[in-house]
Amino acid sequence: MSRTMFRLGTTASHKLSVKPKGGKFGAGLIAGVSICTEGEALGHDLYLDGVFLQQVAQAVNAKGNGIKSRWGHPSILQDGIGTVVGRVMNARLSGSQVRADVHLLEAAKKSPKGDLVSYLLGLADEDPEALGMSIVFEGTEADERGPDGQRLARLEKLWACDFVDEAAANPGGLFDVPAFSSRPTGATRSSSRPAAAPPVPESFMTRAYRLAKYKSIPLATAFSTVAAESPQLYADHLENSRRVAELAAEKRQLESERDGLIRRLANRKNRRTR
Repeated sequence: MSRTMFRLGTTASHKLSVKPKGGKFGAGLIAGVSICTEGEALGHDLYLDGVFLQQVAQAVNAKGNGIKSRWGHPSILQDGIGTVVGRVMNARLSGSQVRADVHLLEAAKKSPKGDLVSYLLGLADEDPEALGMSIVFEGTEADERGPDGQRLARLEKLWACDFVDEAAANPGGLFDVPAFSSRPTGATRSSSRPAAAPPVPESFMTRAYRLAKYKSIPLATAFSTVAAESPQLYADHLENSRRVAELAAEKRQLESERDGLIRRLANRKNRRTR
């Protein structure tokens, strides 16, 4: 399993602690955030069980300074520089969730994106359901399956825990209450939040660029790897490329016909004015 980003998160029934002057760095503390909830990770065909939750908590606490937290995930076109907002520390199991504390950095008040600290503190205090936490990790799959046949995730390395707007494994938001965790097979969720839109399928090029970036390998090697691992995705890419080339040729043909028509009309007008 390559590096994976899970969008994870609270409802008003769980009171969070938001301290503008607290935390290890004195810039602010958001305590008791939900960074992972037992249950299905929506859109990933993965089930996060109790073993995975324990692994996440242990990974956070294994580092004396915790793990980094950023303002959203980096993309294949832009890294995370200028987006680090704090460190996630003191992870603990709380029922069917992993909770932790986010110690905000003074430097994040002067980030290239503005004062991220004040914004996060205000949003966490006023509307915690409007954002959540998303872990970035590398892992494998267990031999067992989840209650609905999903793959069970097993953690190998935890890279970050980032602030996001929607959280797949914490559907309730930043301080998620496990109202629909560990549901039995066939059970339905009950939530006032609208259902998340289905994820957009990852394209061949996106997957290849992501693989090249995260594994620091040549792009050509990444292309070959993805083509071998996902032949149908590669076939779809070739078909899409062929269709794009056809459309580009049609566009050039139409533009040529348009330019020719404009020239003929201009010549006709010139002859009439002589």
